Amino acid sequence: DLQVRAEKFSMQHMHTALPVLDQMPRARILSDLETSPFIAGYTHHDVVHSVYLKNVLMTHQEIASRFCLTQLPLDPNLRNISERRHLVYPDAVSAFGGDTRAKEEAMVFAACKEVDLDPSVSLETFEVSHILWNTALEPDWDLSRLNIKLDEIAANEGWVLYRIDR
Repeated sequence: DLQVRAEKFSMQHMHTALPVLDQMPRARILSDLETSPFIAGYTHHDVVHSVYLKNVLMTHQEIASRFCLTQLPLDPNLRNISERRHLVYPDAVSAFGGDTRAKEEAMVFAACKEVDLDPSVSLETFEVSHILWNTALEPDWDLSRLNIKLDEIAANEGWVLYRIDR
């Protein structure tokens, strides 16, 4: 029997962002963990973080820092890092168990503290040029936490696209 589940349509409101994104030159866009795969899958743009980074040759520390950028607009008390299923090396956690998850969480907490100290440095390091705020999915984002100047370039119900003004 077929069931229509509401979560299958949680990104439906983002379809209006596609024409805007399609007209932009290729960019690296920061968004939340659920919106980033949408951007990567349906546009020609790059994202800061993806669960598939586990398959790329980069350090675990870099993956942790990239993860933390997706959390940066959230107050640290709202990040729920320990409840997140995928952080830095999800396959290792399920394969090796033990204290692997605790070490992974400690690495992410430390990386997030570092990113929080000066967000503009991390945004520049990872060449982020745009922020796509999925306001419907992440209403608790506070972009003032980024300590950068943003220019709103497009918006619709449920999302806002900003360019970082450098």
